[in-house]
Amino acid sequence: MAAIGQLRGVWRRIAMALGWRPREVLVFVGDSIDGLRTPDWKMVDLAEWCGLPPLSDEDHDRLWGEFSDVDLLDECPSAFIDTGADPDDQPGLSAVTYRVTTFDEAAMKREVRQAISAVLANGR
Repeated sequence: MAAIGQLRGVWRRIAMALGWRPREVLVFVGDSIDGLRTPDWKMVDLAEWCGLPPLSDEDHDRLWGEFSDVDLLDECPSAFIDTGADPDDQPGLSAVTYRVTTFDEAAMKREVRQAISAVLANGR
């Protein structure tokens, strides 16, 4: 999965270097400890965000027992995930930070919906 995200990042940098500058939208920020949030730091439920009805407890456990928010977003071609390192505030508590952007939020929502539906339909 990580290779797909890295390839998308390379294509994005090439396109921007060639002068293609569509409007990039910051969709989520967060880290590996606290998860993803909106840019104004509100908690995110990806199923709700993409327009799916509330998940049953069983579906919730099946989905989030296998995947993280970032794992699902990495399946979406229109989501760009930039990672960084959070400086250690306390020893042993370092986190990976995330910044998720897109050029087409509607397409990203559709892709997240499809990824979640696929996991729930066939276990992946």
